[in-house]
Amino acid sequence: MAGYGRAGEAGKRGFLSADSAKRRLAPLMRLWRAGIETKLEQTPRPYDEPHVSARGPNSDRILLFGAGMSVGWGVTTHDLALPGFLARALSSLTKRGTDVDVVSHPANHLDGALARLSAMRLWRYDAIVIVLGVNEALELAPTKKWRSDLTELLTTLAEIAPVPVVFTAIPRVRSIRIYDSALGGLAEDHGFLLNEESAEVCAAAPHAIFLPLPALAFPAPHRHRGPDSYAGAAQVIAAALAPALARLPHQPDDPYRPFPYDEDRAEMERQAAVDALDLSDSDLGRALDEILGIAQTSLQVRTAVLTVLDHDKQVIRASARSPVDELPRAGSFCDTTIRLRGGLVIPDAQQDERFRDYPLVAGEPGIRYYAGFPIESPSGERIGALCVFDPEPRDSTDDADLARLRDLALLMQRRLRASA
Repeated sequence: MAGYGRAGEAGKRGFLSADSAKRRLAPLMRLWRAGIETKLEQTPRPYDEPHVSARGPNSDRILLFGAGMSVGWGVTTHDLALPGFLARALSSLTKRGTDVDVVSHPANHLDGALARLSAMRLWRYDAIVIVLGVNEALELAPTKKWRSDLTELLTTLAEIAPVPVVFTAIPRVRSIRIYDSALGGLAEDHGFLLNEESAEVCAAAPHAIFLPLPALAFPAPHRHRGPDSYAGAAQVIAAALAPALARLPHQPDDPYRPFPYDEDRAEMERQAAVDALDLSDSDLGRALDEILGIAQTSLQVRTAVLTVLDHDKQVIRASARSPVDELPRAGSFCDTTIRLRGGLVIPDAQQDERFRDYPLVAGEPGIRYYAGFPIESPSGERIGALCVFDPEPRDSTDDADLARLRDLALLMQRRLRASA
């Protein structure tokens, strides 16, 4: 916090540190921002799906929430904004896949963050990255309220999602070109004060990491930001997150988060997503069949299927050389797969006590090798799995097989989202 302390002390000593003085300046700041935000409306930002993935097995799932840098100003795809660079930087450090979901909006504030986050299925995530504060710095928000809101947010998150939470520091406001003015200087000094409060609150909160970020680069006078800006910030966030993620279980057969403390509720939500699913569209059906064909060929197996777990049965809704159309759910490969952290690979099902008595293993078609990866609905529930199986066993669990299957499962999910 050395970088913030001196400016923060200066702000405390100055006449603008008094809340009453700042309240008098608030209308002027709002008027100034209104003119700037008219220009921001013309600034590019991502318009693609708010999901980015980086390759690898046993993926970590990250939620990126907030405003400011998380919005992706200056680029038109999340892949070239903070989510894409964060996914790739994390995977490079962890040697696992990374999925980043983005929930961002320019108007997000700390005082509304708790309500929005509490309404989400946070138990699906392995870590949360929160980017907030520039709005409050520009509004000269009271430091006491900021501290209270942040304390409540981190306390509640620790109760409902005890995972690492990275709270990024407010950047130097004048380093953002559109705010580089005298009034921007006032906001910058106030941002230092808010950062001091954030550092103290995070230090006292379990799982919380307060993280100053490098100054963002601006590639040209006419550009708001560019990929280099996000790449640098992502490297810093990934370096802080990777050690925390390393303390989480990452074996393929570890229980997965989507079955939380209230499994009955999770199953109700999952079944509702299945009921809302429509696979009757012919274009979607052709796309799914194509993916299954790729899975069958690339993994060199006899059969590839998409199974949907519907109440107490698993329904094969699209397939390549499938021997059956419907099977009991209980004790099945796919029911196990959706409950695990990542995918599931069984080199020889006859040697696995969980499945050796399963009808398709003990009888026809005599499955020996199985690999599956969960498929999520557009709303995020695990509705089933992309599975491949073969009557010939394999020598070992191959991470490359699981990584390839995950790529195809993610492609299948994108097709489902596009259809929905």
